[in-house]
Amino acid sequence: MTNEKQADRLLRQFNEARAMRIDHDLVRLILLEAEGTQPVDLSAYTKEQIAYHMSLLICGDYASGLPFQFADGSHARFTGLTWKGHEFLDNARNDIIWNRAKAHIAEHGGSVSLEVLSAILAQIALKELEVK
Repeated sequence: MTNEKQADRLLRQFNEARAMRIDHDLVRLILLEAEGTQPVDLSAYTKEQIAYHMSLLICGDYASGLPFQFADGSHARFTGLTWKGHEFLDNARNDIIWNRAKAHIAEHGGSVSLEVLSAILAQIALKELEVK
C-alpha cells in the first residue's frame, strides 16, 4: 500500500471514529456478547463502530483487553469483563429494566454518560426488587 493510500485510510478511520457517539444499545450488546450467555446480533453495526465501542469499554474499565489503535489498523480485543462491566450487565440484561432506563433518559434530555446510565439502571433494578 502506498503512503498516500495509507494516509487516506487512516484519515478516513480517524474521521469516522471522531464522528461517533456512544451508542448505549451497542454497549449493551457488546457486553452481552462478551459474556457469552445469549446470542447477540451485531449486524446493524459496522466493524469500526464495534471496535470503537469496545475500545471505550476497555478504557472505561468495563472490560479488559487491548483497545483499538488507529495507527496500525488493529481492533479492540477483550480478554474479559471487569467487575464494573459485570455490574453494568447484570442491571442492563433485563429488557424491561433496560427499556425503562432508556425511556427515563429520553424524557430528561436523551444523552447521558455510561456512568449515569449505570446508576439509573441500578436504581430501576433496586426499585423492581422492593418487597411490596
